[in-house]
Amino acid sequence: DWGVGLRGGRWFEQPLIRLRGGLDYEKGDYDSDQTTFSLGIDKQFRNSPHSLSLEIESYHKTGLFEIDRNDTRAWLLWRYDFGSGSNFRATNPTRDVEVSREVAGDPQPPIVVRNEIAFSDDTYFGFDSSAVQNDAQTELDAVLAAITGGKRVSRVTLTGHTCDIGPETYNQGLSERRAGAVRDYLVSQGVPAGEIDVTGRGELEPKYPNDGEENRRKNRRVDIEFLTVEEHSEPAPPTTKTITEWVKEPVAAPPAWIQRALRNPAKHKRTVDVYRFQTVESNTTLGERQYLNRAPVAADDAVSQHACDLITIPVLANDSDPDGDALSIVAIGATQNGGSVTDNGDGTLGYEPPQDGAVCAGGGDSFTYTVADPSGAESTATVSVGFENVAPVAMDDSGTTDYQMPAFIDALANDSDADGDTLTIVGTTDGAHGYVEIGEDGRLHYVPESGFSGVDQFTYTISDGRETATANVTVTVEAPVDPDNNPPVALADVATTMTGVPVDINVLANDSDADGDTISLVSTSIPTHGSVSIQGDHVVYTPEAGFNGIDSFTYTISDGQDTATAMVSVTVSADGDPDNHPPIARNDIYNYRPGQAVTMNVLHNDEDPDHDELTIIDVQGSEHGTVSIVDGGTRLRWIPDDGYKSLEYLVYTISDGRGGTASAVVTLYDP
Repeated sequence: DWGVGLRGGRWFEQPLIRLRGGLDYEKGDYDSDQTTFSLGIDKQFRNSPHSLSLEIESYHKTGLFEIDRNDTRAWLLWRYDFGSGSNFRATNPTRDVEVSREVAGDPQPPIVVRNEIAFSDDTYFGFDSSAVQNDAQTELDAVLAAITGGKRVSRVTLTGHTCDIGPETYNQGLSERRAGAVRDYLVSQGVPAGEIDVTGRGELEPKYPNDGEENRRKNRRVDIEFLTVEEHSEPAPPTTKTITEWVKEPVAAPPAWIQRALRNPAKHKRTVDVYRFQTVESNTTLGERQYLNRAPVAADDAVSQHACDLITIPVLANDSDPDGDALSIVAIGATQNGGSVTDNGDGTLGYEPPQDGAVCAGGGDSFTYTVADPSGAESTATVSVGFENVAPVAMDDSGTTDYQMPAFIDALANDSDADGDTLTIVGTTDGAHGYVEIGEDGRLHYVPESGFSGVDQFTYTISDGRETATANVTVTVEAPVDPDNNPPVALADVATTMTGVPVDINVLANDSDADGDTISLVSTSIPTHGSVSIQGDHVVYTPEAGFNGIDSFTYTISDGQDTATAMVSVTVSADGDPDNHPPIARNDIYNYRPGQAVTMNVLHNDEDPDHDELTIIDVQGSEHGTVSIVDGGTRLRWIPDDGYKSLEYLVYTISDGRGGTASAVVTLYDP
């Protein structure tokens, strides 16, 4: 016999516990062997002769042993040691431990504080005034000491501001005048004029929201900025940091008898039990051979095609049977997204997508099927169905229209989609000399700018519900036939303002003359609820005190020979819901037949950011017919005068019911 063993132990200081372990392997005759695992735990008690021990041994045997092959044994022992006079122990045992403590942190750099100066409120500037108030001169004199003290290293920048009351262009000039007034005072006190920069920002950069008189008063200000070499420093707050160091601390030493216990060997069983064996003679007779059936293997399938139509799927093509048995489809599961599946009886399945088109639009579908062999063993797999979209094809288009007349282009007529999807126009760009709208009839409406003749171009985008395509449209606007003078064209205008606030309106901005003649503003009518004054090529409308609602007036322009007149509609709003967003009204264009009424759904392209319901509350400007609001404020109805066959312009106003309004222009023409 022979054997080999391994033993180890570990002493744990603080709990006074010793852990021991061992592994022995012994080999005997006739291939008999034994493996022994042992584990021991000794628990000592500080300054006490008492101790406890737990011993566990496990035997694992192979070979013909007379007793059980495997066995596990355990012992729990109490121990008492006598005598301790000659025991060795340390007099003052210590150990190193790591501790942390806080000390003063590194000094921090000073914090540089930058000061900025702003003059605002009625103390410095009154409403609609650029004069520096007397009370502000003391403040300015304090700034002069810093500017002229010799430590300035930059130019002095003066920036004027206003509140939002009044026209934007007027406020821009007022802000520049306020900054100039401060500059004049600084120059009078000895600051070189060449070192001062003056700018005005008008109402574009309010420091406070213009939502009340108090904040508007604060926005009437002038900001003064310059740099000096002085620094205003504030000492940084004291800091602390944590450092780590090693110190020694005493530890309790175990009794000396523990040292002797460490030398006690772990005991293990080291003998091989006696074994025996005998020879047994037997006969074996083979019965009838039987073959076991193995189940088939159904593999998942994935198919796709472009057309939204029936798909034939050869599902059995990738299925197999380990025994080579023929397979058949015995069950079909329900589809996930509403398609229908049929068994064609030849190892294929037919899938037909649902009529709602959701699957063909990219949703896809799936279902399961089950195959079986002649013995009834089954296997199930999943079929995934998809439809790949083919992008639509948009073809370029062209059109021709008479001078000063819109063009109507059926852009979808030559476009196509390989999958047979329905095409719609989802977007357009405007031409260089006219604007484009998508009509309710699906056609593109191109309206040339006044006086333009020649070739213009724009683009449009179509969609099949999944992908898009873009093409060009070329429009030729015929030149005018009459070589004589063409009268100017005056187009209706809209504007908005608040109660009691004048509004500046550039009425000539959208007017034109086909001959290129200079047009001028010659007269206006008197509005019902306010007054109008001509200021060059602009008009200034001032609502009467306390009025809010819709007011209108006309203006007349001239090219030196002929004249034209158009209407201006002004919406005067009172303070409404502060959280409400006003609606958005967009221009419309419609055709009509002489002598026949036309009903117009002008709200179809208008919208409200808050999704409020919109209604038409006013319409004006019909000079060649009669216009009315119908269908509960959702449509306009216009009847042309007898014999009238030219352009007509209407201005309508919509409301969101919460104080928000907007206006747009309707153009009517006889095609």
